[in-house]
Amino acid sequence: MNLNEINCIEKYEGDYTLKTETKELKINTKLIDEKSLAELNRILNELDISPKKNAIC
Repeated sequence: MNLNEINCIEKYEGDYTLKTETKELKINTKLIDEKSLAELNRILNELDISPKKNAIC
């Protein structure tokens, strides 16, 4: 999944679902170590797409 194709970020109970026009990627953040999770959060914040809680994009 290319970061520039992501048009929606859903956040539910700490987990992420990243969506493009044709793909969906679910990320279980409980399986990611703290340093990597901090990096993931930084990258997703830089995308300038607000995470939507319990929303359908």
